[in-house]
Amino acid sequence: MMNNLRAIAEESEIDPGKAEQLNEQLHAYRNLVQKHKVMNVDELITLRNQLDQELQDMNMSSARADELRVLIEQEKEECRKLSAKISENRYLVLNDISNKWKSDLNQLGMPNGEIRFSLDAHQEFNRYGTDHLEIQFSSNKGGSFEPLHKVASGGEMSRIMLIIKSYLAGISTLPTMILDEIDTGVSGETARQVAEMMESLSKKHQLITITHLPQIAAKGQKHFYVYKEDSENITRSYVKELTEDERVDEIAKMLSGENPTESARKNALELISS
Repeated sequence: MMNNLRAIAEESEIDPGKAEQLNEQLHAYRNLVQKHKVMNVDELITLRNQLDQELQDMNMSSARADELRVLIEQEKEECRKLSAKISENRYLVLNDISNKWKSDLNQLGMPNGEIRFSLDAHQEFNRYGTDHLEIQFSSNKGGSFEPLHKVASGGEMSRIMLIIKSYLAGISTLPTMILDEIDTGVSGETARQVAEMMESLSKKHQLITITHLPQIAAKGQKHFYVYKEDSENITRSYVKELTEDERVDEIAKMLSGENPTESARKNALELISS
């Protein structure tokens, strides 16, 4: 092609304008060959075709991106509608839940305890809508409502968790619930009421309970004693199922100490039989 351009240029000496045009084309060709690091015009043409295809692909990608943006906005609008409906349904039931909770708190020895729910709508979506839920608690008449995790004592939190688990048990398909010292901070009559609620739960679910309260332990149908033994280099934990007599002895120990009296054993037997 270079030779052809030179030949044309030589033949065009009588037309300075055409010669200048050809020289400009020759200069542009050399620049393109150097810029794109190709050997000849065929490779340059191949490169041009590749770039044309890439440009078409980019234009198609841009159009597809615009389509996706429209679809995303449509999905967001649908999510906004669903979130608004979820929020509306929540507000319809929260008052009833608060009233039910007040009754259960009273049953577990907190007659002045009240629960309130605070719902704040956020811009971000999550799997539950856009609401941010905060559980607020007041334990005294006329007291202010504060976030539950900040104001509830250990005993109050234990009983509230038991109430929550009892609600979840009504809709849960899990066959077993594990309550690890959920009776922390309670005693006396309150412990008895906690035990009755746990006994009610056990009618629909298998309940595995870790406890140090005799009122609660006595409600169990089976008892397992967890203990540790030390060897020279290691401590091992063991679990032993108790016989009926051993059950009485262990609950008696909960009542009166490591060496229970006969009176304590009688009390333990009464608790198990009640």
